[in-house]
Amino acid sequence: MKTIAIIITFVIFSAPVWAENEELAQAIEGSLLKLHTAETLDEAREAVNMLERISLAAPDSWQTHYHYAYGNIMLSFREEDNETKDQLLDTAEAAIGKGMDAEGDAAELLTLQAFVYQARISVDGSRAMQYSGKARNTLGKALEKNTENPRALFLNGQNIFHTPEAFGGGSEKALPWFEKSVEYFKSSASTSAIDPSWGEQSAQTMLQQCKNLE
Repeated sequence: MKTIAIIITFVIFSAPVWAENEELAQAIEGSLLKLHTAETLDEAREAVNMLERISLAAPDSWQTHYHYAYGNIMLSFREEDNETKDQLLDTAEAAIGKGMDAEGDAAELLTLQAFVYQARISVDGSRAMQYSGKARNTLGKALEKNTENPRALFLNGQNIFHTPEAFGGGSEKALPWFEKSVEYFKSSASTSAIDPSWGEQSAQTMLQQCKNLE
């Protein structure tokens, strides 16, 4: 808790320029750790608020907007009210737009946009056809930018896995995408400590699930 308190103080009161990427990484990592280990909804909300403060303190870094967007997406899965879920996803899309304006990694930001579309389906299953198509198209653009992006490969596998077999989906069709995702997670190396790094464990889980269904 003491470390997190230090991070919060740093984020709020050191608005000038971040002296080192290491300091920015520590703030982001602390916030993401709080988000991923939050036992209550309030704790998760606090973590996302921390990510918002970081994005405001370092607006020229596309990664800060990226992680704030990611935080809102993850928080949407924990909220119960559908209107609140959609509002969080609206906030995530706005943050992704700021990341694009900051000339961030287009493949990563497009992948996160596809994640927003998939999250929209979790709010209301009747949206599946609309947003599954949007996610598929957006992931296609992301993979055109970077064919080895493990998060894009993972989310594409998710899209296929949850598509009925009659429409070209299912576990058998999704399996190669999860295999590629896990492969590239193992071989990829971040160029910066503040770059996106989520998804590997989920990709491994889905890979095993598909293998169990063979």
